[in-house]
Formats: sequence, structure tokens, C-alpha cells
Amino acid sequence: MSSSAKTTADPFPREWINFVPIKPAIAVGFVVLLVISAYFSPHIWQHGEAREALVIHDILNNDRWILPLRNDELPSKPVLYHWIAASFAILIGLSDFAIRLPSLLGAALMLWLTYSLSALDNKASAGLLAAGMLGLTFEFWNSGTEARVDMLFAALVGLSLTGWYLWYRSGAAFARATAYLALALAVLTKGPAGAVLPAIVIVCFVAVERDFAKLVAFFSWRWIFIVLLIDLSWYVAAYQRGGVDFWNKQIVYENLQRFLGTGDFEAKTGNLSQGVSLMTHLFPWSIVLLFSFIQSLRGRRQDPVCRFLHVWWLTILLFFLFASGQRAVYLLPIYPAVALLTAREVRTWIAAGHGRASGPIRFDRNVAAGAFIALFNVSVALAVPISRTVREDSNIQEEFVDDVIEIVPRNARLYAAPDFPESTLLVLAYRLDRNIPRQAPECEEDYYYLMSGTASHSCWTTRPPAILAKRRTYLLEKMPTKIQNHTTVQ
Repeated sequence: MSSSAKTTADPFPREWINFVPIKPAIAVGFVVLLVISAYFSPHIWQHGEAREALVIHDILNNDRWILPLRNDELPSKPVLYHWIAASFAILIGLSDFAIRLPSLLGAALMLWLTYSLSALDNKASAGLLAAGMLGLTFEFWNSGTEARVDMLFAALVGLSLTGWYLWYRSGAAFARATAYLALALAVLTKGPAGAVLPAIVIVCFVAVERDFAKLVAFFSWRWIFIVLLIDLSWYVAAYQRGGVDFWNKQIVYENLQRFLGTGDFEAKTGNLSQGVSLMTHLFPWSIVLLFSFIQSLRGRRQDPVCRFLHVWWLTILLFFLFASGQRAVYLLPIYPAVALLTAREVRTWIAAGHGRASGPIRFDRNVAAGAFIALFNVSVALAVPISRTVREDSNIQEEFVDDVIEIVPRNARLYAAPDFPESTLLVLAYRLDRNIPRQAPECEEDYYYLMSGTASHSCWTTRPPAILAKRRTYLLEKMPTKIQNHTTVQ
């Protein structure tokens, strides 16, 4: 029996009744833009997408649903994203678009969450404004239409925090269930950070509110057990297949070492980079956000939801400021809070103008703001596939990959040098739909060999390997039956 029986008596209390759903036409419009942006993007050519796509290929080709591999190596992330993408591929066929679909789902969920927190108590206009602000950020459309786990993870973290806050206001059983289940799914998307981020935000918020009794009431042994059952079921099954290597890769390397800056991440520090990412990737909303935060410090009266949103973005930002491994996309979980706070400030500004402009030409400020936001949402959404196409067309690595695909027969043996770049190898393995093992050059019959520089071998004595493709430092060579001394190619 939960310790909060009283707070969970009514599964759909007042806040749910007053919620105004987003208009279907607007929701469909956002989804259509996401689909267009993803569908018309170029094929997968960056290693970050190829890394996840290889895992999905392994699920479908080898029926490895518990611990799929990428190029015959252990994956870096848990499997929820890959399960969803593989399920879509079974339904609509395997394609780059199907592989990117889980990110589209995450982006649509993040938009709905952003709208939902503003649209409580019949504030539909505030919800639409906040969703529009979110859609004006390039990173939202970029991460929401690429084959990486970040958008799905951020949306699930946001869903957990939204469920928590709705429970905090209403005591709704459904809201608490949502918070716990979303946390469990976030862990299955990107590991322990899926539990850490919602937990620290919630603890910091109740500390700010001096309401630790709510934290005690939220705790439920039943839901804790369900979360552990969901997550540990996969982790234990995966550990049985991958052993210590799995533990070291997904827990030690990807989480502990990346956060603490040890091992391979020892030199990868720079704690100000996330602050720079906040200011640049969310500009100009980052300026509005800082203005809102400064006003709150100066004593401007705030309601609980505003305090919750400030705790949300500030806690997660501080968490990643102290982390060694830093990427701008790590801040995606704060995007709903930033959009909501920005929308509040903009709405206040519009209200201060009394709604309509004076003079010979009169217009409704709300209508003008809505038209401006809609136009720029479309522009940013279309800019994503265009920018990807431009970068893909001018990428040296992609030119080399195209050369290899054209030259190497499907059934020919293909190996990579131990020092061949991992990013290029993953893209090649995905585009060729085959594993490419690493090995040193050997005195064997004809085979194709990928290398990033020059090499020598004792069995190369009379004739050098044939260089079939060269792009800067990338080389594709065909090793003859009698391999000779390899000559340096500048």
C-alpha cells in the first residue's frame, strides 16, 4: 500500500478536467513538418546515426533483441530506441526514415509536453506559444529528425518531470504512474542518467519549496519495484550475454568515466562549454531566460510552476557543467522548461501592449505573433534537411565512402587497419550492410583493405598493393596474391 493513499484517490482531478487539448490541425502541422524534415534529409552519412543504425540492422538481420551488436562490437546505449526503430522497420520496411522515426516520436512528445504544462487551467494560447518557441530552435528539429537517442531520451525525462509536477499539484494517480514509467523508459534509452536527472530536479524543487513531505508522499514501493523490474530485466539479460565487457562499456565507460573525466575522457574537460551551448543554441531565448531568472532573484513574485521550471533547467545545466563529457545535445532535456519560461515572458510583453496596435493599420498582436512563429517554424524545419544536404555534398569522408561502395564487390573480403577512423568505419559498415573487422595486413589472397595512412609488412617484397581510392588520409587498397613493399602515398 502506498504511503500516499489520500493523494491518489482521484485519478483525474481538477487540473486534468481544465486541460485544453491542442487543436488537431496544429498537432498535425508539427508532425508533418517533422516527417518532411526527416524524410527529405540525405541518407545516413554521419557516424552518430550510423552507430545506432548498425544496432537496428543487427536486430533485424540476426534477431538479437536483447544485446544487439554494431559492427560485431557491443553498443554504447541501451535498447529502447533500437527496439522502437526495429518495430517500425518491420511494419513499413527498413529505411533511413524508419531508423529516424523514434526521434520524431520523441520530438512530438516534447512538443505536446511543452504545450501541456502551459495549457493547464484553460490557458491554450500560452501552450501554443510555448510549443512555437520550442519549434524555433534549430536543435529541436535537428535532434528530432536524426537517428540518435538524445531526443527520445530528453522527451522521456520531460515526461517524467511533467508527470511529477501534475502529481504535485493534483495528487493524480495517473500522473505519478507517468512519472515513474517515463523514468524507467528513459533509463532504457540512455542509461542511469534517465533516473538521475528527474530525481535531482524533483529533490531540488521540494527543497526550494520546503515541502519534503511531498517527496515522501510521492515515494511508492510498488512503483519503485516496477521501475526496477523494467530496467533490471534488460540489464541482467544483457549482462548474461555481454558479461563484464558489457558492464564496462555501458556503465563504467559511457556513464562514470564520461561524467568524471577519467580513462579516455581524462583530457576532455571544459566546464564552460555547456554554458556557451545554452547561450548559443537557445539564442535568443537564452537571453529571455536569463532575464526571467534575474527578475526572480530580484524578488519578482512567481507562481509554483515558474519556480519549478527554473529549478528544472538550472539543475540539469549545473549537472552537466560538472560533467567532463559535454555536448550541446545534452541540454535537450531543459528545452521544454526554457520554451515555457520564454513564452511566459513574451505573453507578458504582448499583454503589456494591450493586445492591439494603434494607428491607421490595426492588427492583433496575438495573431501577428502566431503568424511570425508559424512562419519561422516552417523555415527552421526546412533548413535542417537543406543544411544536411549541403554538408553531406561537401564532406570528404562521404566521397571516400561512395568510392568504396562503388569499388568493393558485395562478396569480397574487406578489412580495416587497427588505426582506421572509427567514424568512417561505422558509416561504411552501415552503408555496405556488413561487418568490417579490424586486422593488421596479412599475406593472403586478394582482399580489400581500409587504412588511414601508410603501413608496412614483411611479406610485401616485390609489388605494392593497388590503391583503388584515396581521399586525403583515407585509403582503400586491394592486396594482391603476392604482396610487396607498400610505398608511401602523399
